[in-house]
Amino acid sequence: MYTFYDGGHVSGLLLAAWVSQIDLRLSLPVLAGCTVIAAVLGWWTTHTPPAPVLSTPRRLHTAQHDAWALGAPQRLSYHLGWQEIRWLGTVLRTPFCLFLAAWLLSVMGSSAFFAFYPVLMQEVFGITVWQSSSVFALAVGLRLFLYASAGHWSEAYGPTRLLQAALGIRLLAFLTILSLGCIPVSSQSALAVMGVPLIVLPWSMLSVSSTALTARLSPVGEGTGIGMLNATSAIAGMLGAMVGGWLAAHWGYYAVLGLAVSGLTAGLALACRIRPDP
Repeated sequence: MYTFYDGGHVSGLLLAAWVSQIDLRLSLPVLAGCTVIAAVLGWWTTHTPPAPVLSTPRRLHTAQHDAWALGAPQRLSYHLGWQEIRWLGTVLRTPFCLFLAAWLLSVMGSSAFFAFYPVLMQEVFGITVWQSSSVFALAVGLRLFLYASAGHWSEAYGPTRLLQAALGIRLLAFLTILSLGCIPVSSQSALAVMGVPLIVLPWSMLSVSSTALTARLSPVGEGTGIGMLNATSAIAGMLGAMVGGWLAAHWGYYAVLGLAVSGLTAGLALACRIRPDP
């Protein structure tokens, strides 16, 4: 799944680099065309088996004869009982909560950078959209070959150490790019571009280690744990884009790099508190 995901990522980045050289106004029509093609292929080729019949949750109110409309409040309200409160308390007292907090902070910092990546590289380091997209595509293409190795490293050294190593590499790359703006050096743009693969490549290790850690640490089952991990990633992406946009509007795009460094530093500090696997 991750291999095909990154394959689409590479294709999209190369397509973006090509379209930027022709006319940026073509971006939205090309995006819409790709989405339509994917939707048609998915509709014709994907055959989802029927879902198992699940028990109906307890409703807070008994529905009346006039309350069966889809938007009726009685259809949308259910019991929040002691069992659900105990379930949430169980999660908050486990190492899994510590891992989710580390994941939230680190992904939030990185998401701020990725949300403004092409504009940031152009405004701060003078790198064109074509160059930044091409380097990003190359890094994602190289990442395709690291997932199998990341799985081997996770089994050999444990997902905890793999997570810590990946966060450390990404933090080092962000610190390097951040320092380029403070220290006047020759070939500043070239050095900044060279740091991008060190930010992109660790995602293979992060994705593998986070999935393995969720399966091991989740006190509420693997499926529910993966759902909480995905929800945390979505919240982190939203917060990163919002906070990064606010910082860029008030202090410039260089402040987004500071947010990435701060988030990864805090995330790595929390990740180091997770007990490594035996």
